Amino acid sequence: MELITDDQALDLLHALQRPGTALPTDRASTWSRLLASIAPEFARALNAAASLPEELDPFTTHELLPKFEASLLLPGCIPLESSEELRKQAVLHLLRRANRNLTAQHIVDTAAAFGFVIQINEFGDPSECGDAVCGDTLTPESVNYFFEVVSDEFEEVEAFCGATVCGDPLGSIAGDELQCLINELKPFHKTPVYVTAP
Repeated sequence: MELITDDQALDLLHALQRPGTALPTDRASTWSRLLASIAPEFARALNAAASLPEELDPFTTHELLPKFEASLLLPGCIPLESSEELRKQAVLHLLRRANRNLTAQHIVDTAAAFGFVIQINEFGDPSECGDAVCGDTLTPESVNYFFEVVSDEFEEVEAFCGATVCGDPLGSIAGDELQCLINELKPFHKTPVYVTAP
């Protein structure tokens, strides 16, 4: 898109005025200098209007990116100092989640865009009478609501006798930033299980 310059905006303002000697088009005239003072704002308004189709698209937005982020409650897990490209990625991924356009590969690709290497394991379908045969592992229906995220970003933190007190967990998985990102990307009805890479 070619932007309009201040001089071009001044020419447009002259073209809009009524012809005659009362409103001279000579650049040295008082009238022309008055128009020249408002030409930059006129040019800005015209350029903003011309860029509106691009600004309404989260793929190409620039000036409206903060508005997209505010409506989606971002930055969330994305640091404020992130590049504009990463901020656009975050907006697009949350919009896709709102549209339920999510797959395991989508989450893997998104994590990779933010510098995380992960693997997602889904547990398959629950066992059903008539489909399962002798020797099959019995899979409960609840597997539909879980998936496993494996990454070397995760670190297993174990509890130690004498260092923990009553009520402390016996262990946890470190990697808050990646966990937060997965929680923002995951389908609403599924719970991730975090596993350290072997």
